[in-house]
Amino acid sequence: MTEQTVKFIKDELGERAYEELQLAQDSFEFGKKHLAKKPDMTQVQLASSACAQRRILEKFVAYVCADLGGKYNGEDSDLFDTLKTLNKKKDISDDVFHYANQVRKIGNKGAHGTDLSPDECNSGLQALDNMIQTYMSTHKAHKKKKHTLLKVLIAVIVIAAIVVAAYFLITTYLL
Repeated sequence: MTEQTVKFIKDELGERAYEELQLAQDSFEFGKKHLAKKPDMTQVQLASSACAQRRILEKFVAYVCADLGGKYNGEDSDLFDTLKTLNKKKDISDDVFHYANQVRKIGNKGAHGTDLSPDECNSGLQALDNMIQTYMSTHKAHKKKKHTLLKVLIAVIVIAAIVVAAYFLITTYLL
């Protein structure tokens, strides 16, 4: 997990999401280490990691929705439908949607007691990292573009105000 992702989770998604990340990573490491010796315990740990990954995903989706002025409540909303809607509206990129859906599916396997391999669990952690990295880079570019457009709009309004003022002065004092 990159430092940027860890910082984003801690700063933007909150302390609870950061604790979930630590749980996901620790459970994965335990499961990977004890696979041969304790297969039943390994499955419990991998499922725990997968469920923690999904909870981070839900916090991420709530963050994105709040950033857009909306609301996401994981208990009352369908995660997949929310992801599809965000993607359809281009609020998240196709890549972010792909990574998020991968984490969602792995989280579902963990929640429903389907056996997980350490590789699947690790791919969920990687997808989580990639999802946040991709979101941060595309979101920053989108915000920068939006900020630039806002500056241009303000400049156009200022120029229009100057033209109107000049017209008013010319017609009032010269005619």
